[in-house]
Amino acid sequence: MIEKVRKTIQKHNMLQLGDRVLVAVSGGVDSIALLRALHELRGEWQLELAVAHLDHRMRPGSEHDARFVADYAASLKLPCVCETIDVPKYIQSEKLSPEEGARRVRYAFLMRTARRLHANVIALGHNLDDQVETFFLHLLRGAGLAGLSGIPPVRYEGDVRYIRPLIDCSREEILAYAHAKRLEYRDDPTNQEVKFLRNRVRWELLPLLRKYNPNVLETVARAEETLRKANQYLQRVAEKEFQQALVRENSEEIALNRHRVSALEELMQEYVLREAIRRIQGNLQGIEAVHVEHMRTELARGHGGAQVTLPGGIRFVMQSDHVLLTRRPSPGPSTPYCFQLHRDGKNSLEPIGWRFELTLLEGSHPDPADHLEARIDSATIVEPLYARSWRRGDRFRPLGLGGTKKLQDYFVDAKIPRDERDRISLVCDQEGILWVVGWCVSERCRVTPQTLQTLCIRAIPLKEE
Repeated sequence: MIEKVRKTIQKHNMLQLGDRVLVAVSGGVDSIALLRALHELRGEWQLELAVAHLDHRMRPGSEHDARFVADYAASLKLPCVCETIDVPKYIQSEKLSPEEGARRVRYAFLMRTARRLHANVIALGHNLDDQVETFFLHLLRGAGLAGLSGIPPVRYEGDVRYIRPLIDCSREEILAYAHAKRLEYRDDPTNQEVKFLRNRVRWELLPLLRKYNPNVLETVARAEETLRKANQYLQRVAEKEFQQALVRENSEEIALNRHRVSALEELMQEYVLREAIRRIQGNLQGIEAVHVEHMRTELARGHGGAQVTLPGGIRFVMQSDHVLLTRRPSPGPSTPYCFQLHRDGKNSLEPIGWRFELTLLEGSHPDPADHLEARIDSATIVEPLYARSWRRGDRFRPLGLGGTKKLQDYFVDAKIPRDERDRISLVCDQEGILWVVGWCVSERCRVTPQTLQTLCIRAIPLKEE
């Protein structure tokens, strides 16, 4: 087994000379074998090893596991950090599944301990059986390509590197190694309980598959590696497509060019949308294939104003030219406002989150740079200018329509959701609406070839500054 671990480390470039490695040790056979193997190989990479153990308090007698791990670390003359956290209480308060709650607490503990000990590597004991079990779990839950790519041998979180040196070793090989080295370890009785889906995969599905293919572990692992390479390639392409479609990005929302995303192949659409979620949420936890499919469905329908609510409080909103992923809640009715706009200087209106910049251009300049810029014929303005909220009964002449229209009817025709309308500002003069910000300029003030001076108005969200 040691030779296989060495080859796995070299194949995936898991370790560098002088790495400080924190080994996650539960006390089970996998983690004990991992610690012993790294201890044997430490001289080849000049490693500094330390041990971390978390008592989840999820079963009686778990405190004895902590003492066992601490004693074994001491026998190897390695520093050991043990911590106790009431995970069941955390799971209940956060309304999580036992598996997800334990995972979050465990990884937070490992990262915290790595920072404390100045370790740049965290070693985990996942093995080949775990890899294959996870594949079937994800398959049964309807995961996409990323989910079927298996457990990554190496993963980075900031400047910390997670490694899994046993990922190519079967549980049978690990048990044989432990027996040969006369290693003691702790058995977790919950691993035998078939009420958990993973255990049913382990004790019922895999033995059945071995009747058809005795080498099912290696066969599935090879398929996972192919899927992982394909996923990594598609992810790189998706990052480029995301950048080309990106209109704006800040901590609260991401806007993508709707037409560019719609033109992508179906699979690439999924990857770009996942990339947008990952950037705004920081991860893809809770995001399943069904969520991405709902977004793609609305994208194909093309109905402005359609929304999809995603886990984590994120909303996917279809707009006229953009698709928006936002953390902002759907706004309720807002307080009416009206602010005068001054031509000299920047009009920063913090209560409504906008800054309006006004620039007078000589001559006719009919084409705005984007939807947040309006160009109007200066001679048509009846001063002063205002930025205000919309009111019931507002009417204007949408550019190109000819006649007047109720603003509320315009919202309906443009498929702007009711809860988005209160976020839309109007630029008006004494005669009425000049610009529905982000949407439409009035026919009354349009720039023509005869225009002598063009007033350029730019609306800039203050959140982006």
